[in-house]
Amino acid sequence: MHPIRRALPVIDVQNAYFDGQLPIGFPDRRRSLANIIAAMDAAHGHVVPVVVAQDITRAAGGKAA
Repeated sequence: MHPIRRALPVIDVQNAYFDGQLPIGFPDRRRSLANIIAAMDAAHGHVVPVVVAQDITRAAGGKAA
């Protein structure tokens, strides 16, 4: 039998959600961040890998935003 493989994907948690043009409405930003951190801490505590992905777009002029 193959062992179960697990990972916690954390996708696109960006500054814009907290202090930019795409604010999180519900739950509030502080609670959202606390929940994300708690999930990541729990995964680390159970030796489950955390995979963080972020979309990086290019602003005018070719620099990453």
